[in-house]
Amino acid sequence: MGNFRNTTLGTGLLSIGGIDAGFLKGNVQVQRTVEQAIFESGVPLQPQGRVITKETIQLTAPLGEITAENMSAVSGTIPVTTNAGTPATAPAFGATSEHTFRTPVLGGLQTIELLGPNITSFLMKDVTEATDYTNEDDFLLDAARGIVYRNPAGDITAGQTVRTSYGYTIPASKQLDLGKYFVFNETSVTFTHVSPVSGKTWTCHFWRAQGSAELDLNFEETNYTVMNVTFISLPDPPRPNNPNGYIRRTEA
Repeated sequence: MGNFRNTTLGTGLLSIGGIDAGFLKGNVQVQRTVEQAIFESGVPLQPQGRVITKETIQLTAPLGEITAENMSAVSGTIPVTTNAGTPATAPAFGATSEHTFRTPVLGGLQTIELLGPNITSFLMKDVTEATDYTNEDDFLLDAARGIVYRNPAGDITAGQTVRTSYGYTIPASKQLDLGKYFVFNETSVTFTHVSPVSGKTWTCHFWRAQGSAELDLNFEETNYTVMNVTFISLPDPPRPNNPNGYIRRTEA
């Protein structure tokens, strides 16, 4: 008999350049394909061995959140221009500024979502406002998207309520500037899947990767709009033990 706790289902979290790409709708695939050369000798010819002449490692995923940043990251060549809106100020500390760290539906670091993106002058305290928390030590601020992640190694406890003070700006619009750049950008890519059965984690990480340069948006009337992404892994010479990244299974 097999062990049902070793089975898994569902997708997970995709991070591009350290930023969560959002909801994934459908199948995520990590593939390693190779081309081989077979050496033969003798009469009749007999295989004597083979070597790999080409290796390709890639990750494909369907993104359900169609943002300018996601489209830019997937293309690897199209820059984003942000047309700024009007700056605003969030409530500064006090009960009206409270946020509670919560675990995302698909798992991962606990987060709080701020009132808007493009965060400036961010400060965080406990509810008594006697303790100051520090970015990177206690929390990780994604200022561009207005999301704060709890650092499990810091002083903020799981599910804790905190108070904040910050400014933010909701962009008036964002646009992809087409036909401008034709050189691929490089980024890191991480896909994390947590088994809902056993709690074990699968992680696929590419140190260096490039997007497919292609965008295919299908605005079908009877279906969700989904953007398919493909990233190909590039070797990172400073990491000779796993230059193309790794696939890791972490025991719960």
